[in-house]
Amino acid sequence: MSTSATCAQRRASGASSSTSTDFNAAASQARRDETTDGGPPNNNNNGLWQSIGGCDVLFPEDECVAVLHFVGGALVGAAPQQAYGAFLETLGEYGLAVVATPTSQLTGLDHWAAADEVLERWRGAYPEVRRALVDRELARNRGAAEALPVIGVGHSLGAKLLLLLGSEDELVAELGPRAANVLVAFNNYPAAKSVPLLTQASELSRAAAPHLPPGPLAAARQGHG
Repeated sequence: MSTSATCAQRRASGASSSTSTDFNAAASQARRDETTDGGPPNNNNNGLWQSIGGCDVLFPEDECVAVLHFVGGALVGAAPQQAYGAFLETLGEYGLAVVATPTSQLTGLDHWAAADEVLERWRGAYPEVRRALVDRELARNRGAAEALPVIGVGHSLGAKLLLLLGSEDELVAELGPRAANVLVAFNNYPAAKSVPLLTQASELSRAAAPHLPPGPLAAARQGHG
């Protein structure tokens, strides 16, 4: 069974919402603004950040001892280098190559879709990262690069996405072996308790709804009314 089919089945069984938010657009623009002459983002002090396969990648300065796959939380996970840069650069000082996978799906309710995006980005970036480790002489050879342990680190909703990707044999096979997963600030609270001011934001949204122009679906219904 393919990854897309597996995730599609999960999406069909739960609530979904793939609507983009202004934050995602702003995060994408920030990533574009930080690109110099069409090249990859390269704005940290030691100049080791790269954009590989749609991921933010940070190489260590000396020999690599492990690869860290990072997935951030709701909203800020769309721009991991910008939101978690200091944290990830500190980890990089311990010989870790950091592969941070941004996803535009972190603001919706379809977490299987977000997990699918994380998986596809990781699969696109990881082989290139291994080759780059050899080219940069951070790993002795291809075999050494492939033997490096991979550690997943997820913050908040990102922790849940790593759990989802580790919950099915098909997904685990696509993701590849993990030495460990580190789940930071993971909880199983309802949304109203997990997201500050969510209740107030929901009330404001309902109050503003009558004054907003109709969306495409509502407009189409009115046109046939």
